Amino acid sequence: MGKTILIILFLLTPISHAGMLIEKTRVIYHEGDSTQSVNIMNINPYPTFVQTWVDSGEVNNFKQSASSPFVLIPPIFNLRPNEIKSVRVIFNGQKLPTDRESLYWINIYEVPAIKEIPGIDKYLLMSMKTQLKLIYRPKNLTGSVNDAGNSVSCSLKQDTHLSLICLNNSGYVLSYNGIIVNTQGRNYKATADLDLMIKPFSESFFSLTPITAEPIKNTNTILFKIINDEGEVEKITKSMSTL
Repeated sequence: MGKTILIILFLLTPISHAGMLIEKTRVIYHEGDSTQSVNIMNINPYPTFVQTWVDSGEVNNFKQSASSPFVLIPPIFNLRPNEIKSVRVIFNGQKLPTDRESLYWINIYEVPAIKEIPGIDKYLLMSMKTQLKLIYRPKNLTGSVNDAGNSVSCSLKQDTHLSLICLNNSGYVLSYNGIIVNTQGRNYKATADLDLMIKPFSESFFSLTPITAEPIKNTNTILFKIINDEGEVEKITKSMSTL
């Protein structure tokens, strides 16, 4: 592929990076939907080759997962400058859990479809892989993501460093733009290797890093910046004593 750079982006805000504009940050596929779609626009000044697939979120994977119940149509296409393409998300009817959401990842891999462009340094032409969540939501789930966010229970653990353990007591996949903890009068931000997320009926462990900003002034308080179905951030504040 020559001297290209691969950049992995986990997107939590409206997506516009490099030369690709993607209309959604996540796809919620409700049980009974016939199809869903994602619109992709090439805002590069040059054509691009695009490959799409669904997998379980493996960073170094570049092909469709054989076990995925979803496929993307078309899986390969070209985009001219300013051209928009609608990619359809198709469910194969595979039996999935009915008491919780199932999480998969849509991958969009962009490669410049031209070797050299007058006036553009060839080293600025980059291959990019973007991932966005694909969530299958069964009919049996009640409430909302925000309701589910209020049911999260957390505790602090002190070993060689301070960490936060959070249990998702709901059937929803919970994603966060940020988690801030105030304990003993100091503020900490939660960090994760890849994504601030808690899967249904599961625990997630987050490292806590001290921050100088003071987003929370009350001690023993936690602030969740939860991401809703539209990709917007909603804030949930809880007293540490209730976690």
